[in-house]
Amino acid sequence: MFHLLIADDDITILEGLSKFINLSFPETFQIHLAENGIQALDVLKQNPVHICLSDIKMPMLDGIKLSSLLSKTNYGCKILILSGYDDYPFIRSALKSGACDYLLKPVNFSLLFDAINEIISNPLFPPEIRPENLRSNSAGQYLSGAAENQPEFYDIPLVSNPFINRSILQEHLEQCGNYIINLETDKVTAALNQFFRRLHPSVITRDEVRDLLSQFIYNLMHKNSGMIKIISTYKLTDLDILSCIKNMPTLSQLQKRFVQIILIYMEKLEENISQHDTALVKKAVNYIENNYACQMMLEDIAAQFHLHPNYFSRLFKQQTGITFRDYLRNLRIRQAKLLLADPSQKISCIAEAVGYKDTAHFIRAFKDITGTTPSVYRKTLLSG
Repeated sequence: MFHLLIADDDITILEGLSKFINLSFPETFQIHLAENGIQALDVLKQNPVHICLSDIKMPMLDGIKLSSLLSKTNYGCKILILSGYDDYPFIRSALKSGACDYLLKPVNFSLLFDAINEIISNPLFPPEIRPENLRSNSAGQYLSGAAENQPEFYDIPLVSNPFINRSILQEHLEQCGNYIINLETDKVTAALNQFFRRLHPSVITRDEVRDLLSQFIYNLMHKNSGMIKIISTYKLTDLDILSCIKNMPTLSQLQKRFVQIILIYMEKLEENISQHDTALVKKAVNYIENNYACQMMLEDIAAQFHLHPNYFSRLFKQQTGITFRDYLRNLRIRQAKLLLADPSQKISCIAEAVGYKDTAHFIRAFKDITGTTPSVYRKTLLSG
Protein backbone atom coordinates (compact mmCIF):
# COMPACT_ATOMS: atom_id res chain seq x y z
CA MET A 1 0.00 0.00 0.00
CA PHE A 2 1.28 3.45 -0.93
CA HIS A 3 1.14 6.63 1.16
CA LEU A 4 -0.77 9.64 -0.19
CA LEU A 5 -0.95 13.02 1.54
CA ILE A 6 -3.71 15.60 0.97
CA ALA A 7 -2.86 19.07 2.28
CA ASP A 8 -5.54 21.76 2.22
CA ASP A 9 -6.87 24.29 4.74
CA ASP A 10 -10.47 23.52 3.73
CA ILE A 11 -11.71 20.52 5.72
CA THR A 12 -14.52 19.83 3.24
CA ILE A 13 -11.96 19.45 0.44
CA LEU A 14 -9.85 17.13 2.59
CA GLU A 15 -12.85 14.93 3.30
CA GLY A 16 -14.14 15.02 -0.28
CA LEU A 17 -10.79 14.14 -1.88
CA SER A 18 -10.09 11.44 0.70
CA LYS A 19 -13.44 9.77 0.01
CA PHE A 20 -12.95 10.02 -3.77
CA ILE A 21 -9.46 8.48 -3.69
CA ASN A 22 -10.54 5.63 -1.41
CA LEU A 23 -13.44 4.83 -3.77
CA SER A 24 -11.44 5.25 -6.98
CA PHE A 25 -8.31 3.41 -5.83
CA PRO A 26 -9.54 0.82 -3.30
CA GLU A 27 -6.85 -0.66 -1.03
CA THR A 28 -4.18 1.33 -2.88
CA PHE A 29 -3.36 4.22 -0.59
CA GLN A 30 -2.96 4.96 3.06
CA ILE A 31 -4.25 8.52 3.13
CA HIS A 32 -2.83 11.24 5.39
CA LEU A 33 -4.50 14.64 5.87
CA ALA A 34 -2.98 18.01 6.76
CA GLU A 35 -4.72 21.36 7.24
CA ASN A 36 -1.62 23.50 6.67
CA GLY A 37 1.89 23.32 5.29
CA ILE A 38 3.62 22.62 8.60
CA GLN A 39 1.27 19.73 9.37
CA ALA A 40 2.00 18.42 5.88
CA LEU A 41 5.72 18.69 6.55
CA ASP A 42 5.36 16.71 9.79
CA VAL A 43 3.49 13.94 7.92
CA LEU A 44 6.18 13.88 5.24
CA LYS A 45 8.93 13.61 7.86
CA GLN A 46 7.28 10.65 9.55
CA ASN A 47 5.94 8.72 6.56
CA PRO A 48 7.25 7.70 3.11
CA VAL A 49 4.67 9.67 1.17
CA HIS A 50 4.59 8.67 -2.49
CA ILE A 51 2.05 11.23 -3.75
CA CYS A 52 1.27 14.63 -2.28
CA LEU A 53 -1.82 16.64 -3.28
CA SER A 54 -1.25 20.16 -1.99
CA ASP A 55 -3.32 23.31 -2.08
CA ILE A 56 -1.33 26.22 -3.53
CA LYS A 57 -2.26 28.54 -0.64
CA MET A 58 -2.15 27.26 2.92
CA PRO A 59 -1.36 28.64 6.37
CA MET A 60 2.10 27.99 7.79
CA LEU A 61 3.68 26.93 4.49
CA ASP A 62 2.16 27.29 1.03
CA GLY A 63 2.08 24.60 -1.65
CA ILE A 64 4.78 26.16 -3.81
CA LYS A 65 7.29 26.36 -0.94
CA LEU A 66 6.40 22.87 0.20
CA SER A 67 6.96 21.53 -3.31
CA SER A 68 10.22 23.44 -3.62
CA LEU A 69 11.44 22.08 -0.30
CA LEU A 70 10.65 18.49 -1.30
CA SER A 71 12.45 19.01 -4.59
CA LYS A 72 15.54 20.62 -3.04
CA THR A 73 15.89 17.92 -0.40
CA ASN A 74 15.35 15.09 -2.94
CA TYR A 75 12.50 13.67 -0.88
CA GLY A 76 11.26 11.71 -3.89
CA CYS A 77 7.45 11.94 -3.91
CA LYS A 78 5.22 13.14 -6.75
CA ILE A 79 3.48 16.43 -6.10
CA LEU A 80 0.19 17.62 -7.58
CA ILE A 81 -0.73 21.23 -6.91
CA LEU A 82 -4.42 22.11 -6.44
CA SER A 83 -5.27 25.72 -7.14
CA GLY A 84 -8.13 28.11 -7.74
CA TYR A 85 -5.85 30.30 -9.87
CA ASP A 86 -5.88 29.77 -13.62
CA ASP A 87 -2.91 32.09 -14.14
CA TYR A 88 0.28 31.29 -15.99
CA PRO A 89 2.58 32.73 -13.28
CA PHE A 90 1.09 30.37 -10.68
CA ILE A 91 1.29 27.39 -13.03
CA ARG A 92 4.88 28.23 -13.95
CA SER A 93 5.88 28.63 -10.29
CA ALA A 94 4.26 25.31 -9.39
CA LEU A 95 5.99 23.37 -12.16
CA LYS A 96 9.28 25.16 -11.51
CA SER A 97 9.07 24.18 -7.84
CA GLY A 98 9.02 20.50 -8.81
CA ALA A 99 5.29 19.71 -9.05
CA CYS A 100 4.37 17.15 -11.70
CA ASP A 101 0.90 18.53 -12.35
CA TYR A 102 -1.35 21.53 -11.67
CA LEU A 103 -5.10 20.96 -11.23
CA LEU A 104 -7.70 23.67 -10.90
CA LYS A 105 -10.33 23.95 -8.17
CA PRO A 106 -13.07 22.97 -7.96
CA VAL A 107 -11.34 19.69 -8.64
CA ASN A 108 -12.40 17.80 -11.74
CA PHE A 109 -12.43 14.25 -10.37
CA SER A 110 -11.97 12.73 -13.81
CA LEU A 111 -8.76 14.73 -14.33
CA LEU A 112 -7.58 13.90 -10.82
CA PHE A 113 -8.19 10.20 -11.40
CA ASP A 114 -6.20 10.36 -14.66
CA ALA A 115 -3.35 12.25 -12.97
CA ILE A 116 -3.04 9.76 -10.09
CA ASN A 117 -3.47 6.78 -12.37
CA GLU A 118 -0.73 8.07 -14.68
CA ILE A 119 1.64 8.34 -11.71
CA ILE A 120 1.02 4.87 -10.31
CA SER A 121 1.04 3.28 -13.79
CA ASN A 122 4.53 4.57 -14.50
CA PRO A 123 7.13 1.75 -14.46
CA LEU A 124 9.33 3.87 -12.20
CA PHE A 125 6.62 4.05 -9.54
CA PRO A 126 6.97 3.84 -6.62
CA PRO A 127 9.98 6.10 -6.32
CA GLU A 128 12.48 5.84 -3.50
CA ILE A 129 11.19 8.05 -0.69
CA ARG A 130 13.61 9.68 1.77
CA PRO A 131 11.72 11.14 4.78
CA GLU A 132 15.02 11.45 6.61
CA ASN A 133 16.04 14.21 4.18
CA LEU A 134 13.38 16.45 5.70
CA ARG A 135 14.81 15.88 9.16
CA SER A 136 18.26 16.98 8.07
CA ASN A 137 19.90 20.33 8.69
CA SER A 138 19.54 21.26 5.04
CA ALA A 139 15.74 21.25 5.33
CA GLY A 140 15.88 23.33 8.48
CA GLN A 141 18.17 25.80 6.79
CA TYR A 142 15.80 26.05 3.87
CA LEU A 143 12.83 26.78 6.15
CA SER A 144 14.69 29.34 8.21
CA GLY A 145 15.70 30.87 4.91
CA ALA A 146 16.99 34.37 5.22
CA ALA A 147 17.32 34.18 9.00
CA GLU A 148 20.81 32.69 8.84
CA ASN A 149 21.85 34.82 5.90
CA GLN A 150 20.69 38.14 7.34
CA PRO A 151 20.59 37.90 11.15
CA GLU A 152 21.32 41.61 11.34
CA PHE A 153 17.92 42.45 9.80
CA TYR A 154 15.55 40.10 11.62
CA ASP A 155 16.19 41.36 15.14
CA ILE A 156 12.54 41.21 16.37
CA PRO A 157 11.66 38.12 18.45
CA LEU A 158 9.80 35.73 16.17
CA VAL A 159 6.25 34.67 16.99
CA SER A 160 5.01 31.12 16.67
CA ASN A 161 2.20 31.93 14.24
CA PRO A 162 3.50 34.45 11.71
CA PHE A 163 1.71 35.53 8.58
CA ILE A 164 2.73 32.81 6.22
CA ASN A 165 2.59 34.01 2.68
CA ARG A 166 2.92 37.15 0.69
CA SER A 167 -0.77 37.34 -0.22
CA ILE A 168 -1.80 37.42 3.46
CA LEU A 169 0.77 40.13 4.12
CA GLN A 170 -0.59 42.14 1.20
CA GLU A 171 -4.16 41.78 2.45
CA HIS A 172 -3.09 43.01 5.88
CA LEU A 173 -1.37 46.05 4.40
CA GLU A 174 -4.40 46.73 2.22
CA GLN A 175 -6.48 47.06 5.39
CA CYS A 176 -3.80 49.30 6.91
CA GLY A 177 -4.09 51.52 3.84
CA ASN A 178 -7.82 51.89 4.41
CA TYR A 179 -7.21 52.89 8.03
CA ILE A 180 -4.68 55.50 6.90
CA ILE A 181 -6.99 57.07 4.32
CA ASN A 182 -9.81 57.12 6.90
CA LEU A 183 -7.43 58.73 9.45
CA GLU A 184 -8.00 55.98 12.02
CA THR A 185 -4.76 56.55 13.92
CA ASP A 186 -5.15 53.92 16.65
CA LYS A 187 -6.03 51.21 14.15
CA VAL A 188 -3.10 52.17 11.91
CA THR A 189 -0.60 51.94 14.75
CA ALA A 190 -1.92 48.58 15.94
CA ALA A 191 -2.15 47.10 12.44
CA LEU A 192 1.33 48.18 11.35
CA ASN A 193 2.96 46.98 14.57
CA GLN A 194 1.17 43.66 14.16
CA PHE A 195 2.41 43.45 10.57
CA PHE A 196 6.05 43.85 11.61
CA ARG A 197 5.77 41.47 14.56
CA ARG A 198 4.31 38.75 12.40
CA LEU A 199 7.00 38.81 9.69
CA HIS A 200 9.13 35.70 9.58
CA PRO A 201 12.38 35.05 7.67
CA SER A 202 11.12 31.66 6.52
CA VAL A 203 8.30 33.47 4.71
CA ILE A 204 9.79 36.67 3.40
CA THR A 205 13.31 37.99 2.97
CA ARG A 206 14.58 41.44 3.84
CA ASP A 207 14.43 42.56 0.20
CA GLU A 208 10.92 41.17 -0.15
CA VAL A 209 9.83 43.10 2.95
CA ARG A 210 11.20 46.27 1.39
CA ASP A 211 9.49 45.55 -1.92
CA LEU A 212 6.19 44.87 -0.17
CA LEU A 213 6.31 48.10 1.85
CA SER A 214 7.34 50.15 -1.18
CA GLN A 215 4.38 48.76 -3.13
CA PHE A 216 2.18 49.58 -0.14
CA ILE A 217 3.25 53.23 -0.35
CA TYR A 218 2.55 53.38 -4.09
CA ASN A 219 -0.88 51.84 -3.49
CA LEU A 220 -1.50 54.44 -0.80
CA MET A 221 -0.83 57.22 -3.30
CA HIS A 222 -3.21 55.53 -5.72
CA LYS A 223 -5.92 55.37 -3.04
CA ASN A 224 -5.67 59.06 -2.23
CA SER A 225 -3.95 61.52 -4.55
CA GLY A 226 -3.39 63.81 -1.57
CA MET A 227 -0.73 61.36 -0.39
CA ILE A 228 1.28 61.99 -3.56
CA LYS A 229 1.92 65.61 -2.63
CA ILE A 230 2.74 64.72 0.97
CA ILE A 231 5.21 61.98 0.05
CA SER A 232 6.80 64.21 -2.60
CA THR A 233 7.12 67.09 -0.11
CA TYR A 234 9.16 64.97 2.29
CA LYS A 235 11.36 63.37 -0.36
CA LEU A 236 15.10 63.69 0.38
CA THR A 237 14.37 64.68 3.99
CA ASP A 238 14.56 62.61 7.16
CA LEU A 239 10.84 61.90 6.68
CA ASP A 240 11.32 60.28 3.27
CA ILE A 241 9.29 57.07 3.64
CA LEU A 242 10.82 55.28 0.63
CA SER A 243 14.33 56.07 1.84
CA CYS A 244 13.35 54.73 5.26
CA ILE A 245 12.18 51.46 3.70
CA LYS A 246 15.37 51.12 1.69
CA ASN A 247 17.95 52.07 4.29
CA MET A 248 16.82 51.01 7.79
CA PRO A 249 19.34 48.28 8.71
CA THR A 250 17.16 46.22 11.06
CA LEU A 251 13.51 45.25 11.20
CA SER A 252 12.97 46.88 14.60
CA GLN A 253 14.40 50.18 13.35
CA LEU A 254 12.33 49.95 10.19
CA GLN A 255 9.20 49.24 12.22
CA LYS A 256 9.71 52.19 14.58
CA ARG A 257 10.61 54.73 11.90
CA PHE A 258 8.04 53.54 9.36
CA VAL A 259 5.18 53.86 11.87
CA GLN A 260 6.43 57.29 12.99
CA ILE A 261 6.56 58.61 9.43
CA ILE A 262 3.15 57.18 8.51
CA LEU A 263 1.59 58.93 11.53
CA ILE A 264 3.21 62.22 10.52
CA TYR A 265 1.88 61.77 6.99
CA MET A 266 -1.59 61.15 8.42
CA GLU A 267 -1.41 64.39 10.43
CA LYS A 268 -0.48 66.25 7.27
CA LEU A 269 -3.24 64.53 5.33
CA GLU A 270 -5.79 65.52 7.98
CA GLU A 271 -4.51 69.11 7.91
CA ASN A 272 -4.75 69.22 4.11
CA ILE A 273 -8.24 67.74 4.16
CA SER A 274 -9.33 70.30 6.75
CA GLN A 275 -7.95 73.17 4.66
CA HIS A 276 -9.58 71.76 1.55
CA ASP A 277 -12.89 71.29 3.33
CA THR A 278 -12.80 74.84 4.71
CA ALA A 279 -12.16 76.26 1.24
CA LEU A 280 -14.86 74.06 -0.25
CA VAL A 281 -17.50 75.15 2.27
CA LYS A 282 -16.57 78.80 1.68
CA LYS A 283 -17.21 78.28 -2.02
CA ALA A 284 -20.51 76.59 -1.20
CA VAL A 285 -21.54 79.52 1.02
CA ASN A 286 -20.67 81.98 -1.74
CA TYR A 287 -22.70 79.94 -4.19
CA ILE A 288 -25.69 79.88 -1.83
CA GLU A 289 -25.52 83.62 -1.17
CA ASN A 290 -25.42 84.35 -4.89
CA ASN A 291 -28.23 81.94 -5.76
CA TYR A 292 -30.51 81.85 -2.70
CA ALA A 293 -33.43 83.19 -4.76
CA CYS A 294 -33.32 80.09 -6.96
CA GLN A 295 -34.95 76.79 -6.09
CA MET A 296 -32.11 75.05 -4.30
CA MET A 297 -31.70 71.59 -2.74
CA LEU A 298 -28.82 70.18 -0.74
CA GLU A 299 -28.32 67.57 -3.47
CA ASP A 300 -27.89 70.38 -6.02
CA ILE A 301 -25.13 72.06 -4.02
CA ALA A 302 -23.37 68.75 -3.34
CA ALA A 303 -23.44 68.00 -7.05
CA GLN A 304 -21.83 71.37 -7.78
CA PHE A 305 -18.78 70.20 -5.83
CA HIS A 306 -18.91 66.51 -6.83
CA LEU A 307 -19.69 65.35 -3.28
CA HIS A 308 -22.14 62.85 -1.88
CA PRO A 309 -25.09 64.73 -0.30
CA ASN A 310 -24.62 63.04 3.09
CA TYR A 311 -20.94 63.92 3.18
CA PHE A 312 -21.60 67.50 2.10
CA SER A 313 -24.32 67.85 4.74
CA ARG A 314 -21.97 66.71 7.54
CA LEU A 315 -19.13 68.84 6.22
CA PHE A 316 -21.29 71.97 5.93
CA LYS A 317 -22.55 71.68 9.50
CA GLN A 318 -19.07 70.91 10.79
CA GLN A 319 -17.64 74.03 9.16
CA THR A 320 -20.53 76.48 9.75
CA GLY A 321 -22.16 75.12 12.90
CA ILE A 322 -25.55 75.03 11.19
CA THR A 323 -27.33 72.75 8.75
CA PHE A 324 -27.59 73.64 5.08
CA ARG A 325 -31.39 73.90 5.36
CA ASP A 326 -31.23 76.31 8.29
CA TYR A 327 -28.45 78.36 6.70
CA LEU A 328 -30.46 78.81 3.50
CA ARG A 329 -33.65 79.63 5.37
CA ASN A 330 -31.90 82.20 7.61
CA LEU A 331 -30.30 83.82 4.58
CA ARG A 332 -33.62 84.08 2.75
CA ILE A 333 -35.42 85.56 5.76
CA ARG A 334 -32.57 88.01 6.30
CA GLN A 335 -32.90 89.21 2.72
CA ALA A 336 -36.68 89.33 3.08
CA LYS A 337 -36.33 91.70 6.05
CA LEU A 338 -34.42 94.14 3.85
CA LEU A 339 -37.06 93.97 1.14
CA LEU A 340 -39.90 94.48 3.64
CA ALA A 341 -38.56 97.95 4.32
CA ASP A 342 -39.97 98.93 0.92
CA PRO A 343 -43.78 99.26 1.41
CA SER A 344 -44.36 99.19 -2.33
CA GLN A 345 -43.37 95.51 -2.59
CA LYS A 346 -46.05 92.91 -2.06
CA ILE A 347 -45.28 90.14 0.40
CA SER A 348 -45.99 87.56 -2.31
CA CYS A 349 -43.37 89.23 -4.55
CA ILE A 350 -40.87 89.34 -1.69
CA ALA A 351 -41.47 85.66 -1.02
CA GLU A 352 -40.69 84.80 -4.64
CA ALA A 353 -37.71 87.16 -4.68
CA VAL A 354 -36.04 85.28 -1.84
CA GLY A 355 -36.78 81.81 -3.20
CA TYR A 356 -40.27 80.90 -1.97
CA LYS A 357 -42.81 80.06 -4.64
CA ASP A 358 -45.42 79.42 -1.96
CA THR A 359 -46.26 82.58 0.04
CA ALA A 360 -47.77 80.58 2.89
CA HIS A 361 -44.52 78.61 3.20
CA PHE A 362 -42.60 81.90 3.29
CA ILE A 363 -44.81 83.30 6.03
CA ARG A 364 -44.36 80.16 8.17
CA ALA A 365 -40.60 80.25 7.71
CA PHE A 366 -40.48 83.97 8.51
CA LYS A 367 -42.48 83.49 11.70
CA ASP A 368 -40.30 80.55 12.78
CA ILE A 369 -37.21 82.75 12.52
CA THR A 370 -38.51 86.11 13.76
CA GLY A 371 -41.47 85.16 15.90
CA THR A 372 -43.83 87.32 13.89
CA THR A 373 -45.38 87.46 10.41
CA PRO A 374 -43.91 89.51 7.52
CA SER A 375 -46.82 91.98 7.60
CA VAL A 376 -46.51 92.62 11.33
CA TYR A 377 -42.74 92.90 10.98
CA ARG A 378 -43.22 95.49 8.20
CA LYS A 379 -45.67 97.55 10.30
CA THR A 380 -43.28 97.52 13.23
CA LEU A 381 -40.39 98.44 10.98
CA LEU A 382 -42.23 101.33 9.27
CA SER A 383 -43.78 102.65 12.44
CA GLY A 384 -40.42 102.86 14.12
